[in-house]
Amino acid sequence: MSLRGEGNYRSISVAVALVSVITLAAYGQLVTFDFINYDDPYFITLNAGVTGGMTPDNILWAFSTSRMGIWHPLTWMSYQLEISLFGPGNPGAHHAVNLILHLFNAILVLFLCMRLTGAVWASMLIAILFSIHPQHVQPVAWISERKEVLAALFFFLSLNFYLQYLSQPGKKGLYTLSIVAFGAALLCKPSVAPLPIILLLVHLFYGPLAVERGMASPSPKLDKASLLKIVRDKIPFLLLGAVVSVITIYIKKSGHWAEYEESLHLGRRMLLMPIGLLHYVKTLLFPWPNPMWIEAPDGMPYLRSLMSAGVITVLGIGIWHARKRVPEMLFGALWFVIMWLPVSGIVIVSNYYVADRYTYLPFVGGLFGLVFFARKIFCSVLDAPRVAAAIATIVVSVSTVLAYQQASYWRNSIDFFERETAVNPDSAAAPLYVGHALLVQGRHQAALNTILRGLDQDNDQPTGHVFKGHALRGLGRVDEAIRAYKSAIEHGYSHGDVYVHLGILLMGMDEIEEAVILMERGLDRFPEDIHLLNYLAYVYGYRLERPEDSRSLYERTLRQQPDNVDALLGLGVILLREGEIETGSAKLERLLQLDPDNAPALKAIRKYGNE
Repeated sequence: MSLRGEGNYRSISVAVALVSVITLAAYGQLVTFDFINYDDPYFITLNAGVTGGMTPDNILWAFSTSRMGIWHPLTWMSYQLEISLFGPGNPGAHHAVNLILHLFNAILVLFLCMRLTGAVWASMLIAILFSIHPQHVQPVAWISERKEVLAALFFFLSLNFYLQYLSQPGKKGLYTLSIVAFGAALLCKPSVAPLPIILLLVHLFYGPLAVERGMASPSPKLDKASLLKIVRDKIPFLLLGAVVSVITIYIKKSGHWAEYEESLHLGRRMLLMPIGLLHYVKTLLFPWPNPMWIEAPDGMPYLRSLMSAGVITVLGIGIWHARKRVPEMLFGALWFVIMWLPVSGIVIVSNYYVADRYTYLPFVGGLFGLVFFARKIFCSVLDAPRVAAAIATIVVSVSTVLAYQQASYWRNSIDFFERETAVNPDSAAAPLYVGHALLVQGRHQAALNTILRGLDQDNDQPTGHVFKGHALRGLGRVDEAIRAYKSAIEHGYSHGDVYVHLGILLMGMDEIEEAVILMERGLDRFPEDIHLLNYLAYVYGYRLERPEDSRSLYERTLRQQPDNVDALLGLGVILLREGEIETGSAKLERLLQLDPDNAPALKAIRKYGNE
């Protein structure tokens, strides 16, 4: 399946240029934007496994960690590489990479559609609409959603390599590249696992199987050996997908998602599936500025689920009856459903049953079907290609403006979450993150007022209690801050930093015993939390004179991150104090290689080196 059909390389070049220009027009502004304070700190800015850059130990961490409840080592490594290349605290670089990845994805969609159909201009329209669909702004503009655009890059590469292999079966290297690209996609985000089913769809609609069904141009008749080869070729893809899926489900079951899955039992999730699918169909056809967080309907929504299933069934029947005249509609619809299944909610992937970011791959199929349906109507039935071109121009223009506007809200945390409040006035979470952004600006009273407004709407938000603690601490109201942090723990806060904040405050009040008890409990819950390990090690070594316990915790940190500056300093000084001059000096000398001007390390070497 080489590039074929209407047009030549000049028209293909024009198509690539238009896709690129329109994508950059909608998203170019992102390179000047900041991080946002929802997930970005845990994925990047406060993540010690990322902020140290791409080192052998951080790469090992990327493959071994289940942080944030997902296994996606290549995504972690992409962040590490950017830190190594552009330094920490550089959100523009992360945004630029997201934009470049998205642009490449749009171009790969263009080539994918051309390889399937040979229709350059229809393929270009699909690629442009994929690029600027307003529901696709979220995975492009949100740095923490790197996994979506990066996984899609390898997903589309795998498909394109496979289609090239089908047209040149003697080139086994293309088949190998397709498998490798699929493996890379799985290491970015496991929801790409259905790709082998998409490959079978390609055979059914555009390969030898399609000829048997009268769907494609004549080619040699498919025999039993060829059919077995088609199935056999998919086995490596299926095995890769199965292995990563098992790892992902294990991580979900063993992490904090297990508690959420218990609260959203299987029967309720199945009722929500047709509601969610219809939501995506509606937003495909009528893009709408959805809130960041879309809660599932309360209770057991039997009637709404039944009505949604009815609408979907009617649409499905219509598409099935049109399959002979417009087979692209059926292909696109099947793609849509297959790529939606991993994010359908049947397996828990987040607290929210639908989200814009989950449309990134499914909408490729939906747009494919819609564009070729419109092409059939306007160019074949009505014979009005100029009308079709005019309508396409209007749709692209409106979508570009909407995408540009949607992207502009991601400028910073305050802009984003104030817009979230405007779209969803009932949001209890948005005021919390506006409040946190005010905290960063040092506006503690304004932050507290805003955070309390969010907690008034929903007092069960653990993050809200952490932010409340930060604000109270900034205002000097220490006792209230301690109560707020403890409340966050009681409400199930899922990160170890709250124990560090509590420990610091309690230590400052000389409540050392309580501080240690709480931090030890925290370490039982979050045994890999670097900040908690280091702070408790400091308390053991420098406040409680328990050097062995201190050494043990610092060494746990260094097993995860051998170049962790705080652990090297703390352990080095402990060793020097215990008389292990050579070993302690080695730790501090390693630290000085990383940070030559580290004053505490220089002071310790001078002090103990003279003894």
